[in-house]
Amino acid sequence: MTPSDMALPLERLEESTELLPDPPDSAPSSSTCQKAQKWSLRVLIGVATLVLCRYATGAESVRGSAVSVVTRDVANLDSLDSSDEPSSDDADEESTRSLAGKCPGGISVEGLSGGVQIINAVWNVPGEEAPPARALSRSISLPLSSRSYFGTSCAADEYNPKEYLAQNLLGKQLLFTVDLSSAGCGCNAALYLTSLAYVETETECKDYYCDAMSVCGVQCPEIDIMEANKHAFRSTLHSGISNAKLPTAGFGGGGSQWTGPRDWSQEQYGPGARCIDTNSRFQVAARFPVDENGKLRGLEVVLLQLSAQRSCELLLDISEYKDPSTGEDMLDALGKTLQAGMTPIVSYWKATNMNWLDGHGPGEIGTGLCEKAQDADPQCSDMSGKEEVEFSFFSISDLTD
Repeated sequence: MTPSDMALPLERLEESTELLPDPPDSAPSSSTCQKAQKWSLRVLIGVATLVLCRYATGAESVRGSAVSVVTRDVANLDSLDSSDEPSSDDADEESTRSLAGKCPGGISVEGLSGGVQIINAVWNVPGEEAPPARALSRSISLPLSSRSYFGTSCAADEYNPKEYLAQNLLGKQLLFTVDLSSAGCGCNAALYLTSLAYVETETECKDYYCDAMSVCGVQCPEIDIMEANKHAFRSTLHSGISNAKLPTAGFGGGGSQWTGPRDWSQEQYGPGARCIDTNSRFQVAARFPVDENGKLRGLEVVLLQLSAQRSCELLLDISEYKDPSTGEDMLDALGKTLQAGMTPIVSYWKATNMNWLDGHGPGEIGTGLCEKAQDADPQCSDMSGKEEVEFSFFSISDLTD
């Protein structure tokens, strides 16, 4: 493998051309070290290559590695008013106007020729309009209560499941950058996969949307690569059949009688943390490795913060998933769903009962997680008042081992 093969996309580099080799404050576990060793070598070589390319050529971006900072200067979209009692002509006009923000444009995805078209949902949930997201060359900016799908095309006048990207990610890696600086307690910025392209009914959201929780009336398999805010991060697998005893990993979630996963601590993930400081952008790599028979081995998620030139990564590994009632291997079933093709989806939403994601458990004090009172009053904006998260610099690549 050459250094260019191992290079990871960067949002930006610090002005210094040297990488800081300082180790993390405390040593990780031996199992974590075994998984992180290979990652660390690839990341360091990739970053060093990007620095050499940037300063040797002076180019604003280098194909397959360094990426440019996109100037974000997009006009605000005016809200659409509707009359109280529309006539049939008015209804037709309103139907057309309601889809005006459906097709914001395309973004480039390294590894996919031609990139993807972004398709915005009109309804966040049935009866609640979703504000349109913006597609900006390499990034998607999501206002609060919005949801967007990856597509191969986008017709402005109607939804069609054939437009949705059905991407085979079995044996591949999906890498992206995320900015959660506005997502406080009670907020959820998510990137996940569902079987959108195979839904045959329009659903209650009028766009063929499906997920494991039947938010729009149709249930289907779902892989939550991330559901997160500045204080919590969770990855979860859903068979689309049962939501009992779901395999999940990460940091966050709890109540008076239960505690969610604690694979990390607030010293590793959160505002000002030493590994992933969620006040700044960071990278997420989702890997779907296969065994010698080509079957899905599990979901591996790696968090890195390359812009800060840090020498630690956070790892998650979900490698077992059986139906609690039948004992059926749901990991193999999800692998077949992945191979058939699933659609990447991004969303940003809030709720007053988000403690399942970011709450603390009984007896936990000073964990960096959220109190019920904080979730009851979600804080989903940055210091300037902007209620928006951003996903950017997507790439899809084959796993090499």
